Amino acid sequence: MNKLGFKAAALVLSLTAAVLVASASDVDAVSEANVVQRVQSAKTPADHEAIARYYNELLSAARAGLDRHRKLKEGYRRSAYASAEPGVLPMDRHCDQLIRDDEDAVKTYTGLHDLHWRWGKQLSDTGSR
Repeated sequence: MNKLGFKAAALVLSLTAAVLVASASDVDAVSEANVVQRVQSAKTPADHEAIARYYNELLSAARAGLDRHRKLKEGYRRSAYASAEPGVLPMDRHCDQLIRDDEDAVKTYTGLHDLHWRWGKQLSDTGSR
C-alpha cells in the first residue's frame, strides 16, 4: 500500500472510531422515544442531567423556531402577500400565534431543564449516584 493508501485507511479507521464512540454515548441519551421511561426511572444525578440535556435541546429548537417565526412575520408584514384571502388568517396573525406557541415552549423547556438540573445537583450534593 502506498502513502496515500495508508492515509486513506487511517482516515477511514478514525472516522469509524469516532462514529462508534458517538453511537455508544447516544445509548444513554434521552430522546423523544425514551423520555417518558427515563423520567419515570430517574434516580441519580446522571439521570437528571441527561434529562436536562434533552430539554435543553428542545429549548434550543424552540428558540430557533421563535427567531424564525419573528423573521417570517416581518417578511410577511412587508410583502404583498400580507393580506389574506377571504376566510384565511392573515400571515402576520398566523406568525403571531406561532410566536406565542414558541414563547410558551421556551418557558416550558427552560423550566423543565432547570428543574432536572436542580434535582441532579441536589442528588449529587446528598451523595446519590
